[in-house]
Amino acid sequence: MLVLATQATQKGNPLVTLLMVAAFFSFYWFYMRPRNKKRREQMTQSRNFEVGDEIQTIGGLIATVVSIVDDKIAVRTDSGVELTFVKRAIAGKYNPPAAVVDPTPEADTESEGQ
Repeated sequence: MLVLATQATQKGNPLVTLLMVAAFFSFYWFYMRPRNKKRREQMTQSRNFEVGDEIQTIGGLIATVVSIVDDKIAVRTDSGVELTFVKRAIAGKYNPPAAVVDPTPEADTESEGQ
């Protein structure tokens, strides 16, 4: 009876198994591998701070690094408040957004008032 059960499972088309393996491999290669690589790069980037760097926390606070001790980072905000965070709470170095330039010319306000 056991022999018949194993023979019945072996009668499947090997092409289906090959396609399943190929689908998993391509999913890993084109989706998971680049995603993991990008995450790894972000983790190393976000953990390399120096005193004086401007950082952003995961809560959105922007501050300047004052000191780094083990897994803790002391920061100072623009208002002068000093706070201590663990490195996991830091999103990364702060990159201010680029200034948005309005392509439409400003209307002359002097001619509108007359």
